[in-house]
Amino acid sequence: MSRSDAESLKALGLSPVEGDVYGLLVDRHAATITQLHEWRPDLSRGRLQAAVAALRTSGLVSRLPNKPVRYVAVAPEMALETLILARQEDLRRVRASVEDLGRRWRRAERAVDGHELVEIVSGLDATRQRVEQIQRSARHEVMICDKPPYVDPTTVRNPVEFEVIQETQVRYRVLYDRTSLELPGRVEDITESIAAGELGRVASEVPIKMILADRRIGMIQLHGDPEALDSSIIVHPCGLLDALHALFETLWIRAVPLTRDRPLLAEHELVVDDHLIRLLAAGLTDQAIARQLDIGYRTAQRRIQSLMTTLGASNRLQLGICLVRDGWLR
Repeated sequence: MSRSDAESLKALGLSPVEGDVYGLLVDRHAATITQLHEWRPDLSRGRLQAAVAALRTSGLVSRLPNKPVRYVAVAPEMALETLILARQEDLRRVRASVEDLGRRWRRAERAVDGHELVEIVSGLDATRQRVEQIQRSARHEVMICDKPPYVDPTTVRNPVEFEVIQETQVRYRVLYDRTSLELPGRVEDITESIAAGELGRVASEVPIKMILADRRIGMIQLHGDPEALDSSIIVHPCGLLDALHALFETLWIRAVPLTRDRPLLAEHELVVDDHLIRLLAAGLTDQAIARQLDIGYRTAQRRIQSLMTTLGASNRLQLGICLVRDGWLR
């Protein structure tokens, strides 16, 4: 039996030995205990008999009426489907229990003192664990404010996000600080996240690094010092959590959307377009901008049009207003 088959049967509650015995019977249709022992001499007859008995109880194996006693595997499509349905019912009951426990927890939480509505998490491993837990606990939406510094700039990608997006209906909204785009490879990471379904925006300045799950829990970095990035504050439902949500929504409204068609400028274009913004602010004509950037006139026009499209501006005046509004110009 392949490793993947064994893992699948293990997920249905079968032990490794039971999974192996069932696989043997599937491949050979029917066998006696003696034959099973010949094929698996590493397993005693007692363990094989116990495994067969468990498989019969689970409905995966049946006994043939003739002598000597032989056992045959029940068709996997029928037998395993029954186990799957039973496991789904078990999971449904577990989810109902989780919801009940959650209601009891929230009821008790409302009676706690104010100082218990926040907790300190220290240590990189503990911080990473809580970040993953917060994301996996979300039922509707995860909101993230992303900004440097990072503990390890080479591993800022969020693999949990891809798993949650693929496996659930949870929406991700991520607000990126413009300085984070300057890190090598960061543009490609963000582009891939947006292609996977993330809603991303970029702002000239993100004041805080945080993650929020629905309106139930949040986490903010305790210090902005690069030497002290391993401490965070967990915030439970209270006025502070409401304020963090309001802050995120305010920043989100003012940020520039990133789309799948043009999720981000390439790293070299980012520098050019920053220069382009300064030249536009100085009032230069398209021809003069092209000369300053050492590019063709039509290329300069395309860059300007792309910038207007990104910011949602229909003319130069509106472009200037958008640049000031979003903090790209002071």
